[in-house]
Amino acid sequence: MEEINIRRANQTDVESIFSIIQHAFLRYSLDAEVTEENVDALNESVEVISRDIDEKQVFVSEFQGEPIGTLRVEIQNKGKWAYLSRFGVNPDYASLGVGNKMLTELASYLLQEGITQIRLHTASKASNTIRFYYSNNFYVAGVDNKKGYLRVMMIRDLESEENVNLDSWDR
Repeated sequence: MEEINIRRANQTDVESIFSIIQHAFLRYSLDAEVTEENVDALNESVEVISRDIDEKQVFVSEFQGEPIGTLRVEIQNKGKWAYLSRFGVNPDYASLGVGNKMLTELASYLLQEGITQIRLHTASKASNTIRFYYSNNFYVAGVDNKKGYLRVMMIRDLESEENVNLDSWDR
């Protein structure tokens, strides 16, 4: 099997990222029983993706040269923690372990940058998604209804993790 490559996104990736987000978050909306209108990612334009590539840290994963996954990270609170958003993998490739690899390498990269915590939100009814995050060392830290549906805030404390390879993140 060919290796999955993870790299920083650039402007030539905008259309691929848009497609990945549409496929991944449509499945998410169905699994979480959330209307498409309430899922911000499904209402996002290519212009927003383009802006985020310039203003945030946006990454893509590739398999056989084709983008199959993406995530965005925004450093918060003067570099103390990072907010993870728009994390999605094309459902056709979900069984390859792409999401696990992306989170593992993201943790390594953030630790190298001195960031010790990752935070995110996900729908409280997205049980498969929540199990995925639990399996990647996240825990539930709170619940809110700010987007019109119950969401959990999940946190991963990186500084308590051992044996993280700091050299694996391809910038």
